[in-house]
Amino acid sequence: MTDAYWWARVVQARTQHADLLPQRVWTLRKGEHEAAMDLRAVPGVGAEIVLSVDGEFKAGATVPRA
Repeated sequence: MTDAYWWARVVQARTQHADLLPQRVWTLRKGEHEAAMDLRAVPGVGAEIVLSVDGEFKAGATVPRA
Protein backbone atom coordinates (compact mmCIF):
# COMPACT_ATOMS: atom_id res chain seq x y z
CA MET A 1 0.00 0.00 0.00
CA THR A 2 1.53 3.32 -1.06
CA ASP A 3 1.21 6.59 0.84
CA ALA A 4 -0.95 8.07 -1.92
CA TYR A 5 -3.35 5.13 -1.74
CA TRP A 6 -3.53 5.39 2.06
CA TRP A 7 -4.26 9.14 1.95
CA ALA A 8 -6.93 8.59 -0.70
CA ARG A 9 -8.67 6.18 1.66
CA VAL A 10 -8.42 8.68 4.54
CA VAL A 11 -9.92 11.49 2.42
CA GLN A 12 -12.69 9.20 1.19
CA ALA A 13 -13.52 8.16 4.77
CA ARG A 14 -13.67 11.80 5.89
CA THR A 15 -16.05 12.77 3.11
CA GLN A 16 -18.35 9.90 3.99
CA HIS A 17 -19.17 11.19 7.47
CA ALA A 18 -19.26 14.65 9.04
CA ASP A 19 -18.03 16.51 5.94
CA LEU A 20 -21.23 15.63 4.10
CA LEU A 21 -23.52 17.13 6.75
CA PRO A 22 -24.91 20.57 5.88
CA GLN A 23 -23.23 23.47 7.68
CA ARG A 24 -25.22 26.60 8.60
CA VAL A 25 -23.31 29.62 7.27
CA TRP A 26 -25.63 32.35 8.46
CA THR A 27 -29.18 32.95 9.69
CA LEU A 28 -31.20 36.16 9.74
CA ARG A 29 -34.26 36.40 11.99
CA LYS A 30 -36.89 39.11 12.17
CA GLY A 31 -39.99 38.45 14.23
CA GLU A 32 -41.36 35.05 13.24
CA HIS A 33 -39.44 34.88 9.95
CA GLU A 34 -36.05 33.30 9.30
CA ALA A 35 -33.75 33.24 6.27
CA ALA A 36 -30.77 30.89 6.25
CA MET A 37 -27.86 29.86 4.04
CA ASP A 38 -26.41 26.36 4.36
CA LEU A 39 -23.31 24.90 2.72
CA ARG A 40 -23.53 21.25 1.73
CA ALA A 41 -20.69 19.13 0.33
CA VAL A 42 -21.31 17.35 -2.98
CA PRO A 43 -18.82 14.48 -3.44
CA GLY A 44 -16.77 14.75 -6.61
CA VAL A 45 -18.18 18.17 -7.50
CA GLY A 46 -17.56 20.67 -4.71
CA ALA A 47 -20.23 22.29 -2.59
CA GLU A 48 -23.82 23.44 -2.87
CA ILE A 49 -25.17 26.64 -1.36
CA VAL A 50 -28.75 26.17 -0.17
CA LEU A 51 -30.98 29.16 0.64
CA SER A 52 -34.16 28.76 2.67
CA VAL A 53 -36.85 31.07 4.04
CA ASP A 54 -38.91 30.01 7.05
CA GLY A 55 -37.49 26.49 6.74
CA GLU A 56 -38.58 26.02 3.12
CA PHE A 57 -36.05 25.38 0.36
CA LYS A 58 -35.87 28.35 -2.02
CA ALA A 59 -32.75 27.99 -4.19
CA GLY A 60 -29.51 26.09 -4.60
CA ALA A 61 -26.30 26.71 -6.50
CA THR A 62 -23.37 24.36 -7.03
CA VAL A 63 -19.88 25.73 -6.42
CA PRO A 64 -17.15 23.69 -8.17
CA ARG A 65 -13.93 22.81 -6.38
CA ALA A 66 -11.05 25.18 -6.85
